[in-house]
Amino acid sequence: MNIHKSGMVALGLLMASNAALAGNWVRDEGEKSIGATFSYARANQFWNQNRVQVPFGCGTHDNVGLGLNAEYGMSYHYTLIAQAGLHKISCGPNSVSGLGDVAVGVRGRIDSMSNGKAWELKLLVPGGYDAAAPVRLGYGEVGLEAGAYFGPAFDAYDEDPYKPGYFPKLDSYWEYGGFTRVWTGAPAPEIAGHVKWKHALSDTWKIGPALNVHWTLGKGQPQFQNIFANRLAYSRSVIVGIELSTLIGPRTSFHITPQTTIWGENAAKSVGISVGISKAFK
Repeated sequence: MNIHKSGMVALGLLMASNAALAGNWVRDEGEKSIGATFSYARANQFWNQNRVQVPFGCGTHDNVGLGLNAEYGMSYHYTLIAQAGLHKISCGPNSVSGLGDVAVGVRGRIDSMSNGKAWELKLLVPGGYDAAAPVRLGYGEVGLEAGAYFGPAFDAYDEDPYKPGYFPKLDSYWEYGGFTRVWTGAPAPEIAGHVKWKHALSDTWKIGPALNVHWTLGKGQPQFQNIFANRLAYSRSVIVGIELSTLIGPRTSFHITPQTTIWGENAAKSVGISVGISKAFK
């Protein structure tokens, strides 16, 4: 039964480690962007299905991840995107590592005059992991994600690539957006959203709070009938963090974001950090 609890909340840790994502801007035609984000999250407790905090029976739950992102400006209006993540999740004697879900899709302009307002449509495909393992990297189902994101416009090819380079020319600004996911099989549909406020410390340094919410709509169907009992494919969580970002080279941005889960249901009470770098070029 303790192993059953470990497997149920692996997705909660994944949500925490992936809370800080690259910007959702539409690229210029021919522009390319690559990025990588290292993340680590740890939890000794989780919120059960009654939203009561209880300890893991297996001890400490750890999640180490490396998220990879590539984008290509197919035209003025559309950007191709591809995302993948490598993870190692462990709790006591149970451990799993490998490729998680892979996402491919397209991003487009909502406002033809601004690259900071965009919609996204992505296909999610399992990366070959064992979805029935005690600790797992995902649902093991094909999914479809649709979202919209809003932030200030920026020009990555300003005359001086360091000012602002990857940042809008504003002393402070908001970023917000969200998505919904639907899955084949057992998992119920999900919605998620984020809000960030950025304040300029200098021409190249920005800092601000970030709020991420993930909510499964319903509890889905019991996923597996095995010795670990029925796993309900759902998780709900609220994650807060502080993001510090800067430019470290021409059109090259860096961020570090400590974060913690402050509320959950069927989710880990985790504390973590993400460190990312991304570069745009033609």
